Amino acid sequence: MTNCSLNTAESTTDSSKTARTSPSIRINTSEILLPPVSASQSEEDNERETLPFDTKGNNQETGKAGTPCCPLGWIVVITGPMKGQSLAITQTTNHIGSAPGCELPLPLDAAIAPKQLILRYADDKREFSICQFPGAKPISTFSNNNIVTMQEQTLSHGETLSISDRTTLRFIPFCDSSFSWDSIQ
Repeated sequence: MTNCSLNTAESTTDSSKTARTSPSIRINTSEILLPPVSASQSEEDNERETLPFDTKGNNQETGKAGTPCCPLGWIVVITGPMKGQSLAITQTTNHIGSAPGCELPLPLDAAIAPKQLILRYADDKREFSICQFPGAKPISTFSNNNIVTMQEQTLSHGETLSISDRTTLRFIPFCDSSFSWDSIQ
């Protein structure tokens, strides 16, 4: 349960002026409960063993590449039901799919798997890569019509990805060989 209180502060500059009131709200957040994490440790370990890279986006230190506050790049939807929308890449590992829990969600196209692709940023190489999520149909293709596979493949600036028969994405990196958040003090 959250406790809220409304305080009114009065101030006067002299006796001839009227009193001003300005409300301030104070919220006690110490009692806010978060739901428990449902993924089991064994599932995470199995996933890491079968994929070419970590799918959890574990880099969560403040000010490091991959934190939610630091954009690494964007995907822009250029065709499909979400045409014109952009999604910020803010973690080192991102799931692209129709599931609402994906870091890069595309929920309006029923042909997109709940988790279809994994997009990763490697800060040490300062490059992005993509691969198919295990179990997803290999329907996604690059702009050169090569199929996205389970093997990690490098993404280039401006590359397009056909993720379904309706939805096409364009990849725009922010971090690259000339810039990285880790290089900023």
